[in-house]
Amino acid sequence: MQPPVRVLDLPEDEARRCLRFTIAELEELVEAIAFPPVVITSARDTMDAVEAMALVYRRLAEPSR
Repeated sequence: MQPPVRVLDLPEDEARRCLRFTIAELEELVEAIAFPPVVITSARDTMDAVEAMALVYRRLAEPSR
């Protein structure tokens, strides 16, 4: 089994390709919209705000996958 991918460790070009934003841009968005520092999903998974924002934008970037 492969280790989980850390979104915050993605190279800038890979983040832009997968998420349409760099990690620095996601951090700015999180701050601008006052996202809570920790997000708890309906499945009770916890992640930090930037990871949650990356998850949302990943799904919006390629909804058919």
